[in-house]
Amino acid sequence: METLLSLFRRKVTAAVHRAFGDSLSEEERFADMAPCMQEEFGHYQCNSALRLSKILKLRELFYYLLICHTVHPIC
Repeated sequence: METLLSLFRRKVTAAVHRAFGDSLSEEERFADMAPCMQEEFGHYQCNSALRLSKILKLRELFYYLLICHTVHPIC
């Protein structure tokens, strides 16, 4: 059975691929998801936007918005 974390990772990875296509390598498109260490921020965190902003030299907020828009609907 798939865990919630692996489901989110799979969906966000697919969204990054839809958003950026082949401009990123397969490794770069993989969603960096992890359980959140600070409960007030939720159960999971995604650090892909920060990583992508360094790779593509754009601001991370742009990536958060683009990934969130592309991931809908999440399930």
